Amino acid sequence: MSQTVQTVVEDVHELPLPDEVRQKLGIVKGSMVTYVIEESGVRILPVASSIAHLFGSVEPIPGTSEDFDNEIEEALQVQADEKLQSSK
Repeated sequence: MSQTVQTVVEDVHELPLPDEVRQKLGIVKGSMVTYVIEESGVRILPVASSIAHLFGSVEPIPGTSEDFDNEIEEALQVQADEKLQSSK
């Protein structure tokens, strides 16, 4: 089944994607797309997301830390202290 939607090119040559297109492609603000230029026309394809793109998209579990870098640093320090104590 095909569907036709239209949009208007804006002043700075930006082309807003209609809701139907964004939903079909599964893209949201900040998503990247690839334009495939063919003789018969142009296809728009979503670019697979990287893990970095997902950063901050999930709320932390209540009662847990949001600062994993700090937790890792603290755990490494505890481990280093334990090794130091056991070597004495």
